[in-house]
Amino acid sequence: MWRQPVAKDDGFAVPAGVNKQYAVLANELAEKGKTVESREWTVNLITEAAEPWFDKHGTHFRAPEAGETHHIEIIPTETSTGRIVPSTEFFKLNVTVQN
Repeated sequence: MWRQPVAKDDGFAVPAGVNKQYAVLANELAEKGKTVESREWTVNLITEAAEPWFDKHGTHFRAPEAGETHHIEIIPTETSTGRIVPSTEFFKLNVTVQN
């Protein structure tokens, strides 16, 4: 289960924008996510409807094609602190759900 990052008593204040990102993550996980813990790492998975995105070069805006129904956001966090792991890429994987 996702946890709010642990605050250290060292006078360091987390910027408001960072707090907002954690709140958005918590809300999305509660609505449509799943969390898997594996020792020191927690993997947060959020499944949403397919949506447009820029290609890897940021030059072409691509709409989902027919049959591309979902994307999965993968957000790794440290299990002990709840902090989002820095310098990682967020992957979007398009899948087709068959009933």
